[in-house]
Amino acid sequence: MKNILALFSFFLALAVVPYSMAAQESKIIVLSCTGLANFSAADGDEEIKLFPGISLPLTGSVLVQDGARARIIVNEKSVLLTGPGRYKLADIHEANTKKSMSFSARFWKFVVSGMGSTEDKKDLVKYHREFMKSHGGIKGFTEVDSSIVLSALVRGNIASDSVVFSWTTDNYKGPCQFRILDDKRNEVFSDYSENRSKNINLNRMGLSFGGKYFWAVSYKNDSKTYNSELEFQYVPHKQSIIVEKLLYLEDYINANANEKTWMKAVILEMEGYFYESDQIYKRLLKEDGNNVFLKKNYALFLCRQNRLKDASDTVLFK
Repeated sequence: MKNILALFSFFLALAVVPYSMAAQESKIIVLSCTGLANFSAADGDEEIKLFPGISLPLTGSVLVQDGARARIIVNEKSVLLTGPGRYKLADIHEANTKKSMSFSARFWKFVVSGMGSTEDKKDLVKYHREFMKSHGGIKGFTEVDSSIVLSALVRGNIASDSVVFSWTTDNYKGPCQFRILDDKRNEVFSDYSENRSKNINLNRMGLSFGGKYFWAVSYKNDSKTYNSELEFQYVPHKQSIIVEKLLYLEDYINANANEKTWMKAVILEMEGYFYESDQIYKRLLKEDGNNVFLKKNYALFLCRQNRLKDASDTVLFK
């Protein structure tokens, strides 16, 4: 029950996103497609092959060939189309107009929120700005110095043993001190790096499971010290609990392997496992780099981690 309440709290937090962000034009989005499936606006019209990420109107039909399957998102619900068969989109839309407060409904609402903001760079910039404003920026910073920008992916819950801590510095090119501190500000680890990153095996640090820690980067320049910190919790023992939450998702059982992996990435972000979610997205895109749906989802994920440039590069905006 505690886990379910935590999820509910997360979705309540999303409710503060400005209306201009959430009020997207009603469309049907193709999540995945295996085999041959085509859309046509009317009988006899030219058919368009479905691919992940394509948006469809609420009219027309989809012809799914024998052995093929297509998963679409309509009215914040997932619908699986299997072949052979022709499906009228107006009928599907009408059958899924009833709103639901189930976990699955909230999951898909989170997924489609902002999808319309991935069509051009201007909309993506607006999504990033409004999300950061409505959520108060990135949580977990203590002493923030704009001269040092820490990777927001390494915050919140960390379950991985090997973690790459990375950062950027403004103009300064010299070495930086990297430290891990416990919740009482005691130094757990310290080293210097000129590469703007540090690969650390947290399992070898003797960190307490569930303990609160900070990672800090600092440097001295012209007799002035610059410093930034981010908070994280080391929780490798909770990985299995996160995976179990996928069982609350009605569509998980019938999903294919890639869909299940992507759903795991979404759940991990919801639960504050940003680093692990990022790793999954990168792996999926390495295997299927042309998947438009994945690119759009990853771009929105990066925006929520305050990484607008990376988000723009993901969907190839110049």
